[in-house]
Amino acid sequence: MAEQHEFPLTVDESDSTLGEDEYSDDETIASSIFKYPEENGRQYHAYKDGTYLFPNDKPEQNRLDFQHQLSLHVGQGKLYLSPVKNPSEILDIGTGTGVWAIDVADEHESARVTGIDLSPIQPELVPPNCHFQISDFEDPWDFKRQFDLIHGRLLIGSISNPRQLIQHAYESLKPGGWLEFQDACPPRSDDSTIPLHSAYRQWVDAWCDALTRGGRDPFLAAKYGDLLREAGFINVNVREYKVPQNCWAKGRHYKKLGFWNAVNILNGIEGLSMRPFTRHLRWSVEHVQVLLADTRSDIKNAKIHAYWPVYVVYGKKPEATFSQGIST
Repeated sequence: MAEQHEFPLTVDESDSTLGEDEYSDDETIASSIFKYPEENGRQYHAYKDGTYLFPNDKPEQNRLDFQHQLSLHVGQGKLYLSPVKNPSEILDIGTGTGVWAIDVADEHESARVTGIDLSPIQPELVPPNCHFQISDFEDPWDFKRQFDLIHGRLLIGSISNPRQLIQHAYESLKPGGWLEFQDACPPRSDDSTIPLHSAYRQWVDAWCDALTRGGRDPFLAAKYGDLLREAGFINVNVREYKVPQNCWAKGRHYKKLGFWNAVNILNGIEGLSMRPFTRHLRWSVEHVQVLLADTRSDIKNAKIHAYWPVYVVYGKKPEATFSQGIST
């Protein structure tokens, strides 16, 4: 199926730099799972400590819930784009705070929704058809049932073996079931307005370097389509969206996206950077903080026409053929 793209972004020349204050954001498990390690002032998951590079503390949980609203705005209010009909079993990998799984459970009351994550940070009060479990989605899958829809969102920096993950998903889908990824690549611009020696450019390059050294492909989102086809999925659809880094783009839709995205990254950039930079680049905490301070100014500078490429990629597991149902 042909790839689909949003229209190009255009610049709102009435904006220059944006005010400093404009971006603000008002089963039994062993007890060791909850003994979250702390590092450089941030809290991280305990189960398989270090597998996931980003924090799980309250500030990050709040950001993830905010990011959920941003993602919905990108997708025009849709939780997923796969044309799955009447799903009865849904799996959310890397569920985080569980907000996507909870919303899907509310939308499909007859479906059983399972969310898996390394951190038990999901709320206790959830719909009766929504369940969470501590699990590493890169381990062998041992689910006792198959799914109509498997979903993973914003897993950038989290997947070390994408082919293996996609194969596990393929095997765990019902014939005719769908796998969908909603993910992003690092920011870029189409008009060379990210200055070569700017803090923002340095941060993007350093972040990509850190993820790569940690065994994670920062540009994986752009490769999902080919990987799904390689694994045997059919009806693979790739949609690319441009999410501005701030309010530089023309149009109410893009300005809202840009504002929300600036809030999202300004509140998340320390968590996104601290462990990758100190562990994989061997930077000091002070070095990281100096770069982040300068990068925050660039994030709010509407003369820098940066955007995050966001990909929504989904594919279908082929239906079982008639001959497959005949025993010999």
